[in-house]
Amino acid sequence: MRFQVDGTATLSFPTGPRDLDNGQSIEVCPATIGPCANAAFANLNWTRDACNNVATFTEAFPSTGFASLRQFVENTYPLRETLPAGCSSEQGASEVILVGTKVQEIYWNDDTAPEGGFQHGPCELWIDEAVVFQANNCAVAFPTSPATCPVDYLSCYDKCVLRFYAMALTGVYWQAFRQVVKIQRFHSASDRSHSSEMASAESLYSRLIWSWTIAHSNELAASVSIQLRGSAQLSGTIELSVDTSARNTAVTPAPTNLRIV
Repeated sequence: MRFQVDGTATLSFPTGPRDLDNGQSIEVCPATIGPCANAAFANLNWTRDACNNVATFTEAFPSTGFASLRQFVENTYPLRETLPAGCSSEQGASEVILVGTKVQEIYWNDDTAPEGGFQHGPCELWIDEAVVFQANNCAVAFPTSPATCPVDYLSCYDKCVLRFYAMALTGVYWQAFRQVVKIQRFHSASDRSHSSEMASAESLYSRLIWSWTIAHSNELAASVSIQLRGSAQLSGTIELSVDTSARNTAVTPAPTNLRIV
């Protein structure tokens, strides 16, 4: 599935290593912003090369009042209605990209970059409210063409929102990229098997029967009865903590905080 729009950069979700033909790609248009977007960048020298611009941007950014590139771009990126026709900054509400554990990476390719990949500037990738990766100069952090960015999808159990942000700090006018994508994590057979085993183990909590009596302060008698149904196997240890300083011959009620590790 490929979203055909007249963008200048492409965000790709491959189905296999270095597989750009069969994956899902979204072409993204940048918005043009400049130092006037925030007072922290005003009156600074932006006429040097892009690497110096990155250093200046990084040094001044803490004074912007924003904690992340995401916050900065979200507050300066124009409304979708004001973008040029055909530009994409947000995927359609009905479109969901399937991601999984086989390929833990995405590709970014800026057509205006000298050798593809990233131009000099920061980038961030978020899954819901977790930062997946962040770099002050993504052209240096991800130097390939297209740029190969590792992604850990483990924080997404089922359906999530992926947010990608990048800036190209070339000259006195900058390019800001923003893309919001709905994703759904594909669970392999091993993942589903592991989840099933965990569910089986958790179901044993209600089938543990405990009783013990304390005859003397230094003597403890305990009995454990485990009733199992089905063929689920449980391995591990059972932790029991008892204060034997109390002298009490009464039968103690079953503990309410039984924990299997």
